[in-house]
Amino acid sequence: MLKGKLETRELKVMMKFICWEGSDAAVGKKSLAKNAILNMFRTLMSMIFPLITYPYVTRVLQVENIGKINFSGSVVSYFSLIAGLGIGTYAIREGAALRQDKRKFEIFSNEIFTINVISSVVSYGLFLCTLFFVIDLHSYIPLILIQSIGIIAPAIGVEWLYSVYEDYEYITIRSIVVQLVSMVLLFILVHNQSDYSLYAGITVFSSTAAYLFNFFHSKKYIKLRLTGSPNIKKHIKSIIVIFAMSVATTIYVNSDTTMLGFMAGDYYVGLYNAATKIYTVLKSLMAACILVSLPRLSNYLALGKYDEYSEKASSILNIFFTLLLPIVVGVFMTAPQIISILAGKSFLDATISLRILCISLFFSIIAVYMTNVVLLPLKEEKQIMYATFASAIINLLLNFAFIPLWKQTGAAITTAVAEVVVMIWQVYAYRNTEHNIELRLNKKNLRAVFIGCCVIVLLCICTDALHAKLVVSFFTKVFLSIISYIVILVDLKHTIALNGIEFIKNRLKR
Repeated sequence: MLKGKLETRELKVMMKFICWEGSDAAVGKKSLAKNAILNMFRTLMSMIFPLITYPYVTRVLQVENIGKINFSGSVVSYFSLIAGLGIGTYAIREGAALRQDKRKFEIFSNEIFTINVISSVVSYGLFLCTLFFVIDLHSYIPLILIQSIGIIAPAIGVEWLYSVYEDYEYITIRSIVVQLVSMVLLFILVHNQSDYSLYAGITVFSSTAAYLFNFFHSKKYIKLRLTGSPNIKKHIKSIIVIFAMSVATTIYVNSDTTMLGFMAGDYYVGLYNAATKIYTVLKSLMAACILVSLPRLSNYLALGKYDEYSEKASSILNIFFTLLLPIVVGVFMTAPQIISILAGKSFLDATISLRILCISLFFSIIAVYMTNVVLLPLKEEKQIMYATFASAIINLLLNFAFIPLWKQTGAAITTAVAEVVVMIWQVYAYRNTEHNIELRLNKKNLRAVFIGCCVIVLLCICTDALHAKLVVSFFTKVFLSIISYIVILVDLKHTIALNGIEFIKNRLKR
């Protein structure tokens, strides 16, 4: 009887998550699920651009030129990190608590905007000095200068402003328009191996144009301007902690590519990029749904609504276990086909790297959840910093050992280890931090997910035994796996699957 009541309660909680509407006057009645879908769709569209163009680009530019672009991009990313200072995450969390008071929020926003502009100018100066003094970078100067626009542009983009006000509809429409224009430019301008600089420029344009749109659209919410008194002392402590966390994250995310370039060469960077491109797409899609929850959950804690916080956080966790595990298993089982279809057979040596990275995807997404849903709203950024620094140090040390031995495969192994370290540390921090929240996993749902994943493995093995053509084999695996997984979840009374079907039925009736 008690078990039945608990399951009924969970069904209600899940439906509240799907259909929930907030009462925040400044934000309006916006569904958290709708925000998640919009943000996921926006991220999906931003990923579709490289997924559609990547097969074309890899075949036109070839492995070595792809390696050059990604190596130079990894160098620029360190200075983009300095320019950003972790300000975006801090602004979302603190801004969410101030958004009801427009005057206070505008003062806060202009202070953050000014600090970000200052940090971007300083970072670009450091970048130019590095480019001048590091001789090994001189052959990459044209590419690096093109990509360096990304150091300055995010400061004027104030992307955090739209996250605070949960304006994901605008962000989605803007992103789609920019990506479509960029896609057209790519197919018009890039035709041979020597056009790799044009490709880099188009990639930079897709983000820079979005930031310009953001700047002019920001007047809908605030009058954005530089201020002579940015109150740096008030903000700097938390910003520096989040920045340190971002530095460590960037080290273990980008150091693989940078060290591969120096220690193995552009060819292996190109192979590794084929695997990381797919890994990044999947990680970004899953993370997009999680990231929209930060302003809402931070607002709950600011208002002392701990029960509502626990319900939403637990719902998100259960949903992501349901989605994440079959994706990990599916990508692992179809890795050779994915590499061949997206990048071409010349990139097949990246298959093992992709399989390792898709395993690390599980740990990575749990870490993203712990960061954005739990520790950041609880203002435990120091624990996040410790976790990321520990993983960054381990990643760097392992890179020195593994990259010379196994090239791109070694780089993938170090990334996986880093993701595991971050996840374990953050889960431990949650359990040992004083808080008034409880995260609940539905064991019955987990059993159904596990059985569904086992069936996916069996279906993929049986499909391989048929020795069908590459594309036919891939889409057969995907179709059968999706249908079988859904059927198994419904048959085993998986609450989220049942909620989803009921939700769709109700919408269709309307």
